[in-house]
Amino acid sequence: MEVNSKVITDLYKTYQQRLFFLAKRMTGNVETAEEVVQDAFHIIHNKLSDFRGDSDIYTWMYRITCNLCLKAKSSLNKERIKFADIEIRDFNSQNKFAGKEELSKLKNNPELQILYRELIENVKRECHFVLLGLLTKEQRLVYLMRTHEKMKFREIGEILEIGENAAKSRMKRAIVILENDLRIRCSLCSSTNFCNCDDCAAYIIYKNPEILNKMREK
Repeated sequence: MEVNSKVITDLYKTYQQRLFFLAKRMTGNVETAEEVVQDAFHIIHNKLSDFRGDSDIYTWMYRITCNLCLKAKSSLNKERIKFADIEIRDFNSQNKFAGKEELSKLKNNPELQILYRELIENVKRECHFVLLGLLTKEQRLVYLMRTHEKMKFREIGEILEIGENAAKSRMKRAIVILENDLRIRCSLCSSTNFCNCDDCAAYIIYKNPEILNKMREK
C-alpha cells in the first residue's frame, strides 16, 4: 500500500477510538492504553507499505494492537478485585454514612431517580470491567472482541492467529470464570451475596463526592 500522511491520518481518525477502547479494557489504565495505541500507529506507519491486502486493513491493525496489549502491563488482576472487595467491606463495617445518605437522597427523590439509575448503571459497568481481571489476557482479548466489538469467532481467530475453534474455547472458558465468580459475589445473583450495587455506589460517592455535582451538571 502506498503510504502518505493523508492515509495515516485517515486511518487514525477512523480507528483510533476503537483501538484505544480495546487497549484500555485490556490494561485497565488510560496512560498505558494511550502508549499502546501510539506504538501501534508507529508500527502501522512503518509497515503499511508492506501491507498487501491479504486481510482487511482493520484486521491487520487490530492484530498489531492485540499483540501490544498482550505485552503491556495490566492493572486488571485478581489483586485489584480483592482490594476492591476489602475496601467496600471496610466501608460498610465502619458505617460511614456520608455516601449512604447522599445515595438515599437520590434513590428516594422522584426528581433525582434518573441520577440514581445512572449511578447504578455506572457501578455495574465498572464492576464488569474490573472483573475482567479474573481472566487471562488471552481470554480477555477474545471476550472483548466478541462482546464489545461483536466480532465473529472466525474474525477473532484470524486476528489472534489461533483459529476459530480456539477462539470459541477461550470465550467459553471466560464466560464460565465470570459466571462462577458472580454466582458467589453478586447480590443480583443471590440476595445473600456480599456485593450489591447500592453499597458500591455509596462507597463511590463517599470517595468522590464531586461525582454528584458532575452528574447534575449534565
